[in-house]
Amino acid sequence: MDGKGTLIATRIVRLKPDWAIVFYRGFPHLLCLRALRRAMLNLALDRNIDSMQQLAQRVKSSRSTVSRFFAGRPTSVPVMLAILDELKLKFEDVCWPLEGELLRRLQEEGTIERSGVTILTIDPLSLPEAAGLREMVQRALPAPLGLPAPRHDGSSNLPASERTDGGNPR
Repeated sequence: MDGKGTLIATRIVRLKPDWAIVFYRGFPHLLCLRALRRAMLNLALDRNIDSMQQLAQRVKSSRSTVSRFFAGRPTSVPVMLAILDELKLKFEDVCWPLEGELLRRLQEEGTIERSGVTILTIDPLSLPEAAGLREMVQRALPAPLGLPAPRHDGSSNLPASERTDGGNPR
């Protein structure tokens, strides 16, 4: 209520993360979740696939497994490659090895566990140690899959269209 008897509706917008750290064959990789969502949107716009269920059927997997992959959670390498193939992406288009100074910094800060998945709340490409990785990502992601410029605080700067409410404030 605003004090005049008018109910003011607010909606909490939960932003989807851009990045996850995933382990394939024991090696940590940076996975661009935003590029996956954009590729899925492109398939929907081309009227090829319009749901996780349809994608799951095409890759001969469950909808739950496909959803887990889009959330940055573990899936097998064959399932991951089948999904990427349907999305018309290659592994190196959306996933890069974490190593060197960036890996050390993330480990020291406790961001990376020894196994499993970590959803990043910062933009790892904004860290000084990510210079080499930043160049690989910029070469790999074409403009339609490109990422927004990072904020100075390291957080992601998602456009309204990437929000879970579809960018429609209420």
